[in-house]
Parts: sequence; structure tokens; C-alpha cells
Amino acid sequence: SVNFDALGFTSQAQGDLLYRDSSTWARLPAGTSGQFLKTQGTGANPVWGSISAGFEFVEKVTASSSSTVDIGDESNVVAGYDYEILMDGLDFSADQTTDCFLQFGTGSTPTYQTSSYQSQGVYLLGSGVTAARKTGQSGINFSTTNVNLGGATAGETVTMRAYIYSPASNRKTRAETVQFGDDSGGNFSTNWSYGERDAAEVVTSFRIYPSSGTVDGDFILVRRKIA
Repeated sequence: SVNFDALGFTSQAQGDLLYRDSSTWARLPAGTSGQFLKTQGTGANPVWGSISAGFEFVEKVTASSSSTVDIGDESNVVAGYDYEILMDGLDFSADQTTDCFLQFGTGSTPTYQTSSYQSQGVYLLGSGVTAARKTGQSGINFSTTNVNLGGATAGETVTMRAYIYSPASNRKTRAETVQFGDDSGGNFSTNWSYGERDAAEVVTSFRIYPSSGTVDGDFILVRRKIA
């Protein structure tokens, strides 16, 4: 048995830990909420550490001939985080005749909002550059013009990314989108856009969908703590 009083600790509290230092037993006071116990290796004392502000995995959805792709829900899209949707190897059935949109869902069901979006961006195809703004849209545009999104020619696929700023903060939600892919003429097509929905609301989910046809590929949602 161990007589803790005989160890000579001047204080003790719930959550404290007992560890061995270089010569005797010592008390490690409880850390703060969210910290983890970190070893510093042989010959060093343990300490409380804080989790770095990197991205953490939330969810993965694999689309197969899907007209819409929904990702995230009220349990994991919460205040205090930015969110990013990573999409690689996407294959769109409509190829040159389609754009792709990001919509925001609200509530626990959720309800996807279909109006009052706008976006502005720069589109590159080969050496050509086009800048455009779109208003009154049904979602935030991944591209400011219809582009070759991959599908009609074997091996044509698209990489896309959407970074959504603090969507659960009950304000206008803004997002940065990037689209990159091959076109049928052997060129690269690239688009950078920023967009928002003109309504203050708590966003609980995200929907990605092509304006026509379907999409195949993986959609990965990650988040980064900001508060």
C-alpha cells in the first residue's frame, strides 16, 4: 500500500497525477480542458501538451453517378471551426456543358438554401484569362464559366477544393473555391473564386452538385479549430 500523505505533497486535487522525477515522487497538477499528457522521453518529466491547430478529419463521401453530394451534419459542423472540402479525381458526365456549385444547408434535416449566392473569380484556360462575377446564383460557383470538367475523354478528371470560413457563426457564410482539370484540347483549366450567400444563418451541412449530369469521386471534409 502507498501512504500518499507520507510523500509530503503540500496539496492535491482531483485530476492530479503522480509521477517519478529524477529522485522522488512528484505531483503533476491537472491541466486545462483539451490538453493531453505528453511524454518528453527517457530522463525527462511528463507535461501537459496542447493539440496543434491543424486540420482534423470529419467525414468522407464517395459519389457514384450522383447528381448531388451532401457532406457534414449538425453534429460535426459546429461553431469555432473553419471547414474544407477536398475533392480529387472527380469525373463529371456532362463534361464541357456544366459548372459545379457549393450550397449551404441549415437546420438538422438539413434544408439546402437555393438562392442569394454570388461569386467572383478568375478562370484560366491555356494562356487565356477571364475574370467574371456572378450574382443571384443557386450556389457558389466553382468556376466563373462553363469548363471542361472531365468525363467525355478517358483520363480527364478534376481536382477541386472549397474552404468555408466559420460556417456555423450565424453570419453571411463565405467560401474560397479552386478548380483544376484537363480539357479535351490538352490544356489545363483552372479557376479561383470567392463567394458568399447573402444571409446571416448557421450552416450545418454542405452540398456539391453539377449544373447538369452526374459526378463520380471522393469528397473529404476536414476542419480546423479557430476559437
